[in-house]
Amino acid sequence: MSRPSALESELALRAIAAEQHHLFTARQAVAAGWNRQRLHRWRCSGRIEQVHAGVYRFAASSEPWVAGVLAAVLASGHGAVASHRTAMALHGIPPARRDRHPTIEVSIPAGRDVRPRGVVVHRVALPRGHVTVIHGVPCTTYERTLVDSAAKLGLGQLARGLDAGLVARHVTLRSVDRAVGTLRPAPGRRRSRVIRVLRERTPECERTDSTREIRLLRELEAAGFPPPIPQFGIVVDGEQFFLDAAYPEHRIGIEYQGFDVHRTRSAFDADHRRDRLLTLAGWSILYFTSATTASELADHVARLVAMSRQA
Repeated sequence: MSRPSALESELALRAIAAEQHHLFTARQAVAAGWNRQRLHRWRCSGRIEQVHAGVYRFAASSEPWVAGVLAAVLASGHGAVASHRTAMALHGIPPARRDRHPTIEVSIPAGRDVRPRGVVVHRVALPRGHVTVIHGVPCTTYERTLVDSAAKLGLGQLARGLDAGLVARHVTLRSVDRAVGTLRPAPGRRRSRVIRVLRERTPECERTDSTREIRLLRELEAAGFPPPIPQFGIVVDGEQFFLDAAYPEHRIGIEYQGFDVHRTRSAFDADHRRDRLLTLAGWSILYFTSATTASELADHVARLVAMSRQA
């Protein structure tokens, strides 16, 4: 079998790099038909750049943050994944932001010893079910990332991260609980914190469409009310509407009113038309905003419940 030409081997390596944010490893280059001397010549001429030991990037390609993370993972060897705060930023778990955490963190299988320059390395057990791929980068799953980062987050931050995952349908309460149960105690994990925020949430939280709705469910439960039905559908005059939460036996609907989503005239008109139809059908709609306190919400729901019982 004839060896590939220089052009063929270059195209083969560029095809590999195109799937990896313009990055490739020395092993991938050799497999594509390159040799060490050619890598050295291209590096000296500036046509490729060395990012980490054994990891290169084609010159003139962009270097977004994600590419830097993938380079660190590739430099850490087989089985390495982005993890901890870096995985939080990849998943978009609040409050993580890429510009706030320039140091890249990766996890590698226990027993290995590799230290890429400028990369924080964690040596841990990485079951297959705890690894996923985000933007082409191997990383810990949303659930595993929450558990691994729990010690570095305040309870409020951890709760917001969990709620964001529930709303986006990235996780369920059960999947996070299962991740906690399969991991042993380790520095930085603080499994007790994750268990605490899990216990503060009911299964209804998984059916919400915003973190504000989860706040609503939690505050009503804390006030002693039974959990309302989230995303409750009502048909009035042949039209179907969905309420953020409802107590249908009392014909009480509860809606979170965000400022941004109600700025357009069409949204403003549609909401008021819906409210008119629901009022004519015997429903009472309570609105709450980010400024509504838990005591106000509980008091107003209690008043409407009492009124419905007297009617």
